[in-house]
Amino acid sequence: MPLGSTKRPLVAVLSVIAVYIILCVLQWHRLPIQDEIFFHRAAFKWAVGGPQADGLWHTPFYLEGLRIWQKLFGIADPGRQGSVFILRSFGVFTGLLTAFLFLKGAKRKEGFLSSYPAIVLALLLLNPYFIQCSLLLDIDNTLMIPALVLWVLAVLKWDDAKNGSWSQTVVIAFISAFALMVKELTPLILIPTWICYSFLRPWRKPAESSFTHIIQSIIGIILGLSLFALVLIIWTQAHHMSWREPLELTLGKSKGKIGQYTPWDVLGIVRWIFLSYLPLVWLQIPTLFFLTKMALEKISAHKFFSIPLPFLFALAVYLCYSWLIQGSFYFAKYSAVVWPMLVLDFSMVIPLNLKKATECLNELKNSKKFILGFLFVWLFGICFFNCFEPLYIIEMRQDPNLNKLGWHFVSIALPIFLILMGVKIIKYQEKGIQNAVVVFGIIVTFLGHSLSQATMDSPGYLFGEEGLAQTIEEVKQLKIKISRGKPVLTTAVDVQWAFQNDAKLLVFEKEDYLKILDQYDILVSRTYDNYSVRYNPQWLTDVNSRFRCHQVINLPRERFEWWWKPLAKCEEGL
Repeated sequence: MPLGSTKRPLVAVLSVIAVYIILCVLQWHRLPIQDEIFFHRAAFKWAVGGPQADGLWHTPFYLEGLRIWQKLFGIADPGRQGSVFILRSFGVFTGLLTAFLFLKGAKRKEGFLSSYPAIVLALLLLNPYFIQCSLLLDIDNTLMIPALVLWVLAVLKWDDAKNGSWSQTVVIAFISAFALMVKELTPLILIPTWICYSFLRPWRKPAESSFTHIIQSIIGIILGLSLFALVLIIWTQAHHMSWREPLELTLGKSKGKIGQYTPWDVLGIVRWIFLSYLPLVWLQIPTLFFLTKMALEKISAHKFFSIPLPFLFALAVYLCYSWLIQGSFYFAKYSAVVWPMLVLDFSMVIPLNLKKATECLNELKNSKKFILGFLFVWLFGICFFNCFEPLYIIEMRQDPNLNKLGWHFVSIALPIFLILMGVKIIKYQEKGIQNAVVVFGIIVTFLGHSLSQATMDSPGYLFGEEGLAQTIEEVKQLKIKISRGKPVLTTAVDVQWAFQNDAKLLVFEKEDYLKILDQYDILVSRTYDNYSVRYNPQWLTDVNSRFRCHQVINLPRERFEWWWKPLAKCEEGL
């Protein structure tokens, strides 16, 4: 019996949810990284003293959610290392909330989501990338996801109504306002998405009038923005703040950047070429199979413009972020909102009959080997070669070399190759084999991409970084060997958190650091980022002149280093 079959779907769904929770619990002990600690400290202050400016980097509903969560399940005191699991459990709750919304979406009887909900939930919940996102203390990868999924499902319901629905329009406006109160950035992309989806309705449903839908979408957007402004003003006034305060970081970073990346500035055309192909490459095989399948079946123009809403939103997110920040969304942060959309999209759009697909595969013996071999090679490539992650490569664009330019070429040429492979596979006219290959290709892609994202280093937010736990352990052993009772000096806030009261945070720019360097015996730093000793050559010179003994952690990527003042001579680890 296939997983998620209509006879016993509840058992299969509950099993997937149980495995998701277990996998999350097994990773609760993981040391938090830099930005997580900032959120941890802010959430504690909000839980104890109420909402305040500290931690208000964006609109407040994520921190409000953590504050309410702590009132229910206990205060997460940063002074207790084990308390981080309280906040991480909130992220797991938002993951379960997203799963519940997916099950609501299964009632639409579209695609294979309604027939095999457990398969779809497994794609979502058991995805290593989604699990990492659930455990990360941040906004985009937790509360933002169910808010946006809820918006998509609400718009789909509104679109089903022949003449639209004013009541549903108001509901969507409230959801939009809520999403903007979670974070004011990504939900702005809902505006062009909703309008574009409304204008494409004549192609989706040519037999129905779409004028009312277009008017309702425009009014709904205006209403949603008005509700957001009203709620923001009321909330900030209630907590004695200016309405600008939650938006200061965004407004400050936006100055001079919007419109900066135009094709006519210096090297702008090169940036534009690189960034324009990235969304297609990132969506990769699901997009290519979808387009190839439509081309081979000679779908009409009306059908071609029937772009599913989740896919349209995912594409809009990639286009906006790649153009505005020229980045890869800093694995795994900003791209987190897109993955559930892609799962929802293809699970609702593509029909699948596993029994029929299996029969077709058994009949096509040679083709079966070809298809399975292709999917295996695809999975292997995604997991082990950066050519399948062009956005990760362009994140390193500040340090170009022939190797990276070569990988760029591969990442551009690869989609063309996949289109040809897709044509080869989907030439078979059996409906079951077409849908099966599409679905299995999507599953392989999600698995491969999620594994690569869950393990890759991020130069922006340090996600996927290795070596923190090993560094803490080795420095503890060093501290015992040199028999010094002084706290450890560090430039990394997560190292300070791991040592708790036995560490002092060094901020080079804000302190007379030369005097501080003279007072401590061990200094720990990352080998990179703005907080590292190596960031400024003068800092590195001053540190080397005072500590003399130095060690870099022995990993494939050397991410941490430490210095110490020896008793006699420098030896390995002493």
